[in-house]
Order: sequence, then C-alpha cells, then structure tokens
Amino acid sequence: MGAAASTNKQPSPPANENMEEEAEAGGDRCCWSWLPEDVLLTVMGFMEVPDVVRSGAACSAWRAAAAAFRRHRLPTPRQPPCLLYACDAYGPGAAALYSPSTAATFRVPFRIPRAVAGAAHGWLFATDDEANPYLVNPVTGARATLPPITTLARVRSRETLVGGVVYGVDVSPTVGENIRHITAERARDWMFRRVAVSGSPSAAAGCVVLLVHMPFSELSFARPGDARWTSLSGVAELSFARAPDMAMVGGWGSILAMGELHYRQYWTSIVHNHKNGLFYLLRHCGSIFSLDLTGGGAASSSSPSPVARTVLRSPSPHQYSSGPKPTQYLAVTPRGELLRVTLRWHQTAIVAPPDASNGRWHVEHAVATTGVEVEEIRTPPPPLATAASTATAISVAGLGGCGDVALFLGKSSAACLPTEGFPMLRPNCAYLTDDAGGDVVRSPAARRDFGVWDFGSGRLQRLGDVWPLHHPWLYSPSPIWITPSLY
Repeated sequence: MGAAASTNKQPSPPANENMEEEAEAGGDRCCWSWLPEDVLLTVMGFMEVPDVVRSGAACSAWRAAAAAFRRHRLPTPRQPPCLLYACDAYGPGAAALYSPSTAATFRVPFRIPRAVAGAAHGWLFATDDEANPYLVNPVTGARATLPPITTLARVRSRETLVGGVVYGVDVSPTVGENIRHITAERARDWMFRRVAVSGSPSAAAGCVVLLVHMPFSELSFARPGDARWTSLSGVAELSFARAPDMAMVGGWGSILAMGELHYRQYWTSIVHNHKNGLFYLLRHCGSIFSLDLTGGGAASSSSPSPVARTVLRSPSPHQYSSGPKPTQYLAVTPRGELLRVTLRWHQTAIVAPPDASNGRWHVEHAVATTGVEVEEIRTPPPPLATAASTATAISVAGLGGCGDVALFLGKSSAACLPTEGFPMLRPNCAYLTDDAGGDVVRSPAARRDFGVWDFGSGRLQRLGDVWPLHHPWLYSPSPIWITPSLY
C-alpha cells in the first residue's frame, strides 16, 4: 500500500473496546444500548452500510443487532458509491471509504489488496501475491474463490524461481506461439483489465464473473468455486482475429495496420444489465455486443452455450492513428437503458517528485480530461431465436449529459445513481477516478485524472478542490468506486 495524503477532515478513530466499556458503564447517559433488538434493527434499516458496520462496535447490544441484521439479510437503503482508497492515517495497509453523498469518511475494517482490477455489487476483483484472482467484500471481509490464473487460455506454465513465481504466457499476435515469462508481480497489474459481475457472490441467484484479460484483451468467464476459466474465444462473434504469420506481413505500413487491427479489437468496457440479465461489451472500434451466458434461456442444457449478438457495428475503417484515443465506457441506468460514455483526454507534461524509478525531480506525462460525452444506445428487444447473431436495428441518441443522475466512472463497473435523496451529489455530473493504463501513465505521480465533470459547464472540477484527497496520485492502489454492501 502506498502512502496516503492527509485529508481535510480527520478520519474517525477506529472502534475499540473502550467505546463498548464507556457505553455499558454510562447508565442513563447511554440508553441507546438498552433498546430492544427489533428497534435497533429498524434503526439500522435506515443507515448506510458503513454506519451499520460501525454501529456494531458501539456496545454488545449493537454488536448483536448488527450480526442479526446481516444474518437475516435485512435490506438497506439505496447505497451511493463511495471512494475506496488507501489511508495510512489508520495504520499501515489500512483503507478508508469516502462518501461524496454525506462527506463522511469511514475506516474499512479489513485491508484492501495491493492489486485491484475492478469492483461491482460491493465486491472487489483482487489478486493475491501469486496473481490468482478472487472476490472480496472490503466491508465484511467475505471472500469468494475464483479459478487460478493458470487456467486462463494463454497461460502455458507456472514456475517457482528464486525471485518468486513466474508464468509462461503466449503473447504471439499470430497463429504461432511466442512464450514470454512474466513474474507474478507483473501479472497482477497487467493480466486483468476489465471485470463485470452479474451479482453478489452471496446472492441466491448466483454470480457470473466476466473477465477481459491479456495478452490480447480476450474474454473468459467463471462462477465462484469453478475450477477453470471458460474462454469465449470460440464464440465467433467475439473472437480475436489473429494474423496468419508475421513472416507474411510486408512493410511497416502493414505492421502498423495489423497493430491497429489488434487494438481496435480490444475490449474497452464490459457491463452487466440487471434488467435483462445480459452482459454488454464495447470494443475500442466502437462496436457493441450483447452476451447471454445463460444460453438464451435454454433450460434443457446443463451447460448452455454462450450466445453473442452484435448490437452496434462500428462503420469506421481500420486505420492507424498515433493521436490520443478516447476512453469509452458502457453504463446501465436504473431503468436498464444502455449508455455509451466517451471520455476525451490529452497528455500533458508535469514535474514529478523523486520516486523509486527516478531519484530526482523529473518530467512525466500526465492525463488531463478535456471532454465527456454521453450517448444512449436504444436497442430493440432481443430475438427469441438463439441462432447465430446478426446486427439488429438500433439508434444512437446523443445526450447533452446524464440528466438527474450522477455517473461514476473508473476501473470499477460504471454506475448511474439518481441524485434524488442525496443532496450532496450533483446531478448531470460524472465523478471520475484514474483509469489510465501503464502504457499512458508510467508513474503514480502522473495520476491526475480525478474530479467531477459538469456537463452543464463542460469543465472538470478537481477532486482535491471538493473532497479530502488533495494528492490522489500518492495512493496505491489507485482509488476506486465501490457501492458498499453487507451481502
């Protein structure tokens, strides 16, 4: 965990046994501890999730009520996303949640992993020291196992050397094979790119994890407890086109064209639609696909085949461009509408302080947001047949913003939240956290893309101007949006 900057607001002290002793010794001064459990459960039903967790440290009565609240899976109010970030003010390796809807900061009772690739439904997609992925709820500490990294299609071997674990990964862009050895430390940051989760691992309806992974932005999925990742490379609609052989590529123009072809096939965003149960996938070229991992409702099959359909095919031709490529996200509104959000940016030079890679003050490339655009992808109902997919009639409507909702964009699954009932959340705004990859940002000091984009004014208000994280680039892992959940 990296060093965390100081905050405007001092973090609340951690709960401890003294709090309980004072509460139980206070007599009439602490009559809340004497309330019946059913009353305490009613009160907790109006609290935000972090408050429910903290209330369990007040005294033995509240601790028992908090445990009963979770055991009975009682509902909590609609939860706004919070910013999860490293906070050394709570101790080495500690973390905090900052709620922009209340301006409150909460201590996370469990350490967050060093490598986090995404978040959804209150759970983080994280990796251990050997780069094996798992899901973890940072509020409750609950974990769900996922298949190991060695079961991904292009990971060919695993070796234990003096310096640690090393994986052999096929990185060839052609039909040939080119094994490159990658350390577990490198794999934690490089292998896992995007994650979408259909629901909480603790939900009765089950949970499917869809993963975009390297070396060529391929797709695999698994359920918690599965032994292996299932590759989607065999689904023709989603497959990655590989060149026959590098020897057949002639001239720099052809090499650049092939590189651009590969880049355009990369998946830039994936999201799960809670209304229709489908995953939606967005390629760098702009094409959008739907993916049904239930087999289109084929209940007769114990292992139904995935069904992919083209929702929107990009009309743009393959052409090489050396300019900055915008970052695009898919988001789903509370009503189930599909949005495509385009974040435009440019690189700028900054003077960075000394770090592990450079002992002097030096110039680094940083990312600056210059615009955010929102489009609604209006799709017709999916066809009843489960046969091979084809593009269907759709319309793309440019929107002037996001209306009465707030967008939350970054490494986690994009979230849309109506601001009604949350007066401190700003409607028609996008809350941004750093999402620049290592090919753009080489140093933590260059992580500057934090803030609130106002669609009305067309300007980015720096996060440090409104929130108590003045230097977000000092936090490691990079802060991430997460909607806290007890389940």
